[in-house]
Amino acid sequence: MANASVRLSYGGATRSQLLRARIFAEQANQQVDVITFDVFPEYDTERKSLQKEGLIHGGINLLNLHEELRQADSFGLDRFTNDEPIPSWYNELPNLDYVIENSADGSPYRRKYDATAQGKSFYFSYLRPDGTVYATVDRRIGGSDWDGEQRGTVLVAHNGQPIAFYSSKAKLIMRWIETLSDEQQDHFVIFDSKESGRLVVQEERSPNQHFILMAHTPHLQPPRRWDSKPASADWGATLEGLSLWDGVIVLSEAHKHDLELRYGARNNFFVVPHPAESISSPGSMDERQKDLAIIVCRLETQKRLQDAIRAFKIVVEERPSARLEIYGAGSKLEEWSALVRELGLTHAVIFRGYDPRPEAQYSRGSVFIMTSLFEAQPLTLLEAAAHGCPIVAYDIKYGPRELIRPGFNGFLSPEGDIESLAKNIVTVLSTDDVTGMSNASIEMAQTFSISRFVEKWASVFEQVSLQRSKRVAITSSRLTIQSIEAVENELGSLSIEPDEFNLAIASKMLTIVGEIVLSATTSEHTRSNLTVAIRAHAPNSDPIFLPSTLERLGTDKYQVSWTMASHQVPQKAELYYEVTWNNDQVMDRIPLDSSEKFSFKTISLVKEG
Repeated sequence: MANASVRLSYGGATRSQLLRARIFAEQANQQVDVITFDVFPEYDTERKSLQKEGLIHGGINLLNLHEELRQADSFGLDRFTNDEPIPSWYNELPNLDYVIENSADGSPYRRKYDATAQGKSFYFSYLRPDGTVYATVDRRIGGSDWDGEQRGTVLVAHNGQPIAFYSSKAKLIMRWIETLSDEQQDHFVIFDSKESGRLVVQEERSPNQHFILMAHTPHLQPPRRWDSKPASADWGATLEGLSLWDGVIVLSEAHKHDLELRYGARNNFFVVPHPAESISSPGSMDERQKDLAIIVCRLETQKRLQDAIRAFKIVVEERPSARLEIYGAGSKLEEWSALVRELGLTHAVIFRGYDPRPEAQYSRGSVFIMTSLFEAQPLTLLEAAAHGCPIVAYDIKYGPRELIRPGFNGFLSPEGDIESLAKNIVTVLSTDDVTGMSNASIEMAQTFSISRFVEKWASVFEQVSLQRSKRVAITSSRLTIQSIEAVENELGSLSIEPDEFNLAIASKMLTIVGEIVLSATTSEHTRSNLTVAIRAHAPNSDPIFLPSTLERLGTDKYQVSWTMASHQVPQKAELYYEVTWNNDQVMDRIPLDSSEKFSFKTISLVKEG
């Protein structure tokens, strides 16, 4: 299981990854390596902290690339030798001044070279405990010294001699993964970091290596519709390379649905929700405190706690005995503490700090509150439900709608509606059937049991392995309209000009036939898995899929035909064809006419050929 870094302070991201590792080790008797790539000299201390909190134990190895390079003897470093020439910039380092930077315990851990003497462009040489260099990384940014082909990492032997150069971090990570792999058995790498994963997945890998991306965040910007822009530059680059992954895991069916609307129903999309690690017994209400609301989250902008605090102002006005305990740490602590003071809520809202094992808090609360801007599937919501805590949350993408049954185990409020949020909190705190809502939360959580979690992952591994030989890459596609037939009906006739069809009556039906020419890297036995869909795209609505048929004409040629009528296609819609072929997809606009948009009230369809 690969991540750029692992820290106890990262909260849900670290807990969800290590929970999965722990379940694989305990329930499936698997040896799990959790591998990280960052330069962090205190991993030994971090490892002890994670062990103390019960997040890692026997069966789980927390490994770090730089830690391994730093500690490796000559034989260990020999595993990383390659044929790339040592770059010229490395030989210039003895002519540059450097400063020593220390780790948290005061020991030297790297040299910092100022490449341009301007304080913004550097080389870093990382040190072994004995002070010798084990790796030098080109971290130059901007300026005339930029050379994308020469950025990378030089590995250095104990005697000071360079032994290997990797022109990209991804190549070095890939080599490390190869040294950790079994050459005979299937080897699965689950990337919990898309930032590093999207680069490594582009590297060539052996047939027994299977790369799986775990999506922990939504892939879309607000308003998070299927056709919204990517949520970040990293997400944009990741979405362009979806076909490279053996598996792409999302946490909810809603997330998969939005991916499929834009990128096709690919066979490498899977849904595996978080598991409920421990589930309380129904009726276990001994510790639950009346009028106590709980929040567990990082204190960062994404969590939007200013809404929860403002809502609680309304709650307290109606229920003076209500109080809110917030568990978490982060950069927004001072700002949100100031808001609590400003609203006169210091007696009712308390920041309790970070709690790595918040189970006891869920069992105390009468309601759990979530106001995030976005989530993939909030682990805290599932944990709260598993401990019988009713939930009030914003109805955001993704997760809350699949975890909350309104009126039974909690309520959903429209995103950003503080008054609705406060009203729903009061409703839960005022209910006479707290036990019933608590039992409903537990019942819902039981559908996310560990046994089901293990079964889902086992199915993913099996399918990923079986599908590896069927991977394809669509390199080009073209659809050409062959014929357009207008069908009359009882509402009137259709005027036909020599070179065009003029559709004047909105209820007319058209049957259109086109030819698709595809080019792909594939083998013959995979061609039966190809599907083509005809889509109508209109502003602010989901795509409409029109009835269509597909017939193979030759090795790379297919005939597609479809019918459409005005009641099927919205005004200002555009037509697209979508080819989905195993793990790949291509979508392009159908060249029906010369205008940017077409409307069934004023359509002019030019017949080609």
